[in-house]
Parts: sequence; structure tokens; C-alpha cells
Amino acid sequence: MHQLDELDSPSAMQAAIDEALEAAASGRDFASRYSDGHSVSFRRSNRWIVRVGSVELDSKPLVAAAYENQFGRKLTEKLHGGSDAIARALDKFGYKMEPRTEDGWVTPVGAAGTKKEFAKLYGGSTMGGIQPSKQTNNILIYSDPSIGTTYGYNFDGWSADGNTFSYTGEGRRGPQTLTGGNGAILHHQSRSRALRLFVADGYVGKSRSKKRIYVGEFVLDDAHPYSVEDAADEDGVMRTVYVFHLIPAGDALQRIEDYSAAPMTPQSQAVAEMVPLERHLVPGFETTGSGPASAEKREQALVEHFIKELTARGHGLSRWKITPPESTRPLYSDIYDETTGILYEAKAKSTRNHVRLGLGQILDYRRYTPAEVKAFSLLLPAEPHWDLLSLLRSQDIGAVWPNAEAGGFSRLTSNGVDAF
Repeated sequence: MHQLDELDSPSAMQAAIDEALEAAASGRDFASRYSDGHSVSFRRSNRWIVRVGSVELDSKPLVAAAYENQFGRKLTEKLHGGSDAIARALDKFGYKMEPRTEDGWVTPVGAAGTKKEFAKLYGGSTMGGIQPSKQTNNILIYSDPSIGTTYGYNFDGWSADGNTFSYTGEGRRGPQTLTGGNGAILHHQSRSRALRLFVADGYVGKSRSKKRIYVGEFVLDDAHPYSVEDAADEDGVMRTVYVFHLIPAGDALQRIEDYSAAPMTPQSQAVAEMVPLERHLVPGFETTGSGPASAEKREQALVEHFIKELTARGHGLSRWKITPPESTRPLYSDIYDETTGILYEAKAKSTRNHVRLGLGQILDYRRYTPAEVKAFSLLLPAEPHWDLLSLLRSQDIGAVWPNAEAGGFSRLTSNGVDAF
């Protein structure tokens, strides 16, 4: 005879069930609160559960809790999953032990907890943002935009149309790769694994443990599974990152604070639109851990100077917002002269590297701008070397720069250089 055969109090069993349901609803661990005489604590069951409504409860801690409720002491005999003793005890109260479903998910949308608590429920590590469970077919994904913001980027969150949730892949140094956790997300459907998304939401009390809220189950967008974006790593070096685009598989929590700075769901085709000119009235910016970027200040000062010149001539000014295919982040030109149809890209220096960089940017813009953009030109702080002017002319791209001696500006033409 097993000690569980002594269990006969409906109120003790109901109290155990109520506690287990409350833990499941709040995302907290239940199994490790109880033990038998041979276990430090129970772990989440990989196989046997008791179904109460739509919720799956672990069978061993449930009967152990009921026993402790009735007798005020812990079991001294060891419990084995799927044992006849557990089945007999549950049968007294009208419950049946049954195999756990494949994913074993019990946390409702909106429930809060910590990584440690969810790891106890479903397996997986508490380190990093992508945690494939070894005990279930779930992949736990933790979104925390504050991490990216530290390095100057933030791709995570709902798109403006609310159709997709963007999530930045793992890897804080160097270019990210589609391996490890990133590979787990990419191949989750072919491997029959569910993506479970959580968002960070402050801290638990005065502790250093971050609170996580369960957003829901997601699947990778088949049409636009990911975009490749530029972002700084933890050393401040620019690299490429993967931004995965996730679609809700059912009910999902959509809070205002979880919307992304990304303007749109990725599109198959590029989108180009004319937008108002953003005046850079503050010459420069600062980033975490660094002083003002002097090159950026010089470039903005040059742009402001040229804007004043064109405005004085009565030209209408704006700029182009271009979102490349499969991207969530648009590109912005510096100046578009609506009067002449010329798009200008400014560079802080007239060196070969800066001219080549500006040339690449313009060639990128030129693929997507409409026919109303008639010409492209670099805006430089000084006249570049004649070989660089020849390079620009070979690509049918102009250049304009301040003329320190005569005042005003000079420009590159098909016949040479003249006053602008």
C-alpha cells in the first residue's frame, strides 16, 4: 500500500488544483514547490499530466500537494511518473492521468514571470534571448529593446500596421549568422517547434530580475521571414543583424509600448516617397560612451549651408524616403531639389573613401527613385581630386562644393567645373 492510498480529502485535492491553476495562470512554477521524501523538488513532467479544463497540470506535484494539504507533512515514499498509486489517488476525485501534449504549454497570454520561472516550466536556459527547450517542442524568445538601444538601434516590436512582430536575432559581436538560436527560429516550422514570445516589462520588485510578459505563440512570416539590417555591436562596430518577422499564431498581446520604431511590415518591392525636409538645426549628436561625432557635425553644417543657398534662390526642397525590399528601415536622402529634380547626398569630407561611400549611396538610391528625379549629385565640403571627379562623371553623377574664394558654390559639369 502506498501513502497516496490514504489521500481521501476532496478539499485538500481542490486546494492543490487551485494552487496549480493559479501558478499556471501567472506563469509561475508549481512543480518545484513540492517533493517526496527522495526528491529535492519535482521538475516539470515530460509525460504525465492531469487535465483540468484546457490546462495541463503535472500529476506528481499535484498529488504531493494534496497529500501535504491533508496531512500537514510531505510524502516519504518516492513518486514515479505514471505509477498506479498516482492513478488511483486521482481516480478518487474524478481525475485521470494522461500523456502530456507535445508542447505542454500552460501559460496564458499576458501572464508575467521571470526567465528562471519559465525555464523551470518549459526547460531552456536563462541566458540569452532565444531559448529552445530540451523538454518540450517550444522555443522561448525574449524581446528586450533596451539591449539594442544601448548600442543605438531598436528593431524589436510590432509593426505600425500591427501585422508582424519584429525580433532581432542573437549575437552581440560581429555579423550575426543563421545558426544557433537564429537557426532555431528560421527552421522552427520544419522542426515542428512553437515560437513563444515574451517582452521585457521592468523589474520584479526591487530585485535585478526582469519581469517578462508572455505575448503569444508566433510563426515566422513565410513571405518575409527576415530582413538584414545594419547595427552596431557591443564594441560599437557596425555589422549586419537578422531581424525576424513573426506573425501571431493565435491570440497575442498588443501593447502600445511594444510597437517598434520600424515603420512597416517588409514588402517585396521597394517603396519610395517624397517627404518633408528635416532640418538639422542641432549640429551633431552624441552616442552612449562617446563624444560628439565631429564628422557628422561638419556634414550637417554643410547641409544647412546648402539649404540656405537653395532656399534663397526660391527652390522647393524635400527629401526621399526609400525603403528597400525586405527591409523595415527606410533610407533618407539629404536634400532633394524639387525645382531642378536633383537629389543630393552630403559627405563630411572630399577624400576618396568619402566620395566612394557617397557614390555607393547614390547608386543605391537611383535604383528605386521615380523618373521625376532627373539627376544625382554629391554635396562635398571642398573640390575633390580630378580623378574622383572623373569617377563621378563616368557614373553620370554630379558634385557641388562651396567656393571659398568666390563665395557661393562650384559644381561639376559635363564640360568641367563652373560656378553653381
